[in-house]
Amino acid sequence: MNWKFHMLFGALLGAFAAYFIFNFSGSALILFSLLSAASAILPDLDLRKSKASQMLYCAMLAIAILISYQNTLAKGKGIIDFALLAVIVCCVMLALDFLIRPAHRGITHSLLFLAAIFAVAFFLSGLFFASAICIGYASHLISDGHIKMA
Repeated sequence: MNWKFHMLFGALLGAFAAYFIFNFSGSALILFSLLSAASAILPDLDLRKSKASQMLYCAMLAIAILISYQNTLAKGKGIIDFALLAVIVCCVMLALDFLIRPAHRGITHSLLFLAAIFAVAFFLSGLFFASAICIGYASHLISDGHIKMA
């Protein structure tokens, strides 16, 4: 499946759950559906060419720039120090990416990982966001038909 289908299916499943299970309407239903749609591409973080990975790389670059800024320019150091630290942070992040990224349709396509995602989301943001993320994530596993137990 491509990322557009996963997002569409995640949005539809999210809207269905929001309306029929949680009895949301209006903006809550829309937000729940959008969160489910965005979460539907997360299982493919294990695939380097996926849309989720492309967004992850953009986020990694933004984090590298932020870390570098806070440790150089914000402390009165020069642009050379900033650029050098940004390159080092990017290299470390990419090295970690290549060392720890799981195989495609491995752990990220399992019910165990889905449960872990739900637990982390619930701890960080509560039941509303955790449920939306869980439903979107599950929609990806359902549409792929590659659900592993662990």
